[in-house]
Amino acid sequence: MFGKVNNNEDSKEMQDDLNTLFNWSQDWQIAFNIDKCKVMHIGRRNLQSKYFMNNMELEKIQEEKDLGIYVTDDLKWSKQCLYVYIKANRTLGMISKTICTRDKRMILNMYKTLV
Repeated sequence: MFGKVNNNEDSKEMQDDLNTLFNWSQDWQIAFNIDKCKVMHIGRRNLQSKYFMNNMELEKIQEEKDLGIYVTDDLKWSKQCLYVYIKANRTLGMISKTICTRDKRMILNMYKTLV
């Protein structure tokens, strides 16, 4: 069986890693845009700890879009599926408004190509 998880130690270790990363960035003169740095807490037993960079608290978020994929703190796909569904319907609407033909095969081929 797995050992007991100590969330306090994990939170402290994460903050130490953030401090080390920030100090490294200062040494190498590579500035972080702290306003774009965010925290997403995943898991039921997560303590929802506050994390800081350069004494600024990092923003807590429930969802983030990265490379066109929505990731949520509950790791469910419903947001991503809804996004893809809406985008596909917009494409179908654009095809129906801009193409004069009503040949089902041609519309289906355009839809498959664009979606």
